[in-house]
Amino acid sequence: MRTLLIAALLVSGLAQADVPTLSASVGYATQVFTARQFDLVNLNDNLNQGRVAVGTGFTLPFGALDLELGFATGGTRTLAHGTVPVDFALKGLQLAATYRVPVRPWFSPYAQVAGGYDWASLTLFSEERLTQTVGALSGVGLLGVQLGVKMGGEKLVRAPWLVFDVGAGAVLRQVPHFDALGATPPEKPAVDAIATSQVNLGSMPLSGFTMRVLVGVRY
Repeated sequence: MRTLLIAALLVSGLAQADVPTLSASVGYATQVFTARQFDLVNLNDNLNQGRVAVGTGFTLPFGALDLELGFATGGTRTLAHGTVPVDFALKGLQLAATYRVPVRPWFSPYAQVAGGYDWASLTLFSEERLTQTVGALSGVGLLGVQLGVKMGGEKLVRAPWLVFDVGAGAVLRQVPHFDALGATPPEKPAVDAIATSQVNLGSMPLSGFTMRVLVGVRY
């Protein structure tokens, strides 16, 4: 009987405790790069990415702090100099901290800072398939708003929210250097294989303007 009473008290205490907010989101982000070197892979200067993230949050005296881990991936495909097919891919992991102020339960302006690590891959399809992947650190600063729709009825104290997120800001990255594009080594070297030299295309700055549109659930 005493064991059952203790268990009941524990369950009651957990039910009343403040459980950190859990969240998940999916959406679209675009980045604009004005460096002339980016024209090699896209004359429109923009790169689109899909983004997914999961996170948690904590209530503060004057707002809320959200922490999230996100992954983004995207790329472009074009003809370099009008003749050579070229692919460019950009993937990245990101850890972000967001401070938001719930002006209304459904309206929250926010500021976000994030740091991460990106993998940029450049591939040329000439006589040989030449490719190189370069890693770089990145940082992002965003300002935006979140619009929420409560789900599950007004009587629920802790109910899920459908969240629409729109933000814009700047992204800073270490400049990747594509100085060693080379053919993928064969699994079994051919007899009398001719050595393939590496191609140096120089650097490609990837800092610029960024914006995103996300849809998520916060509980």
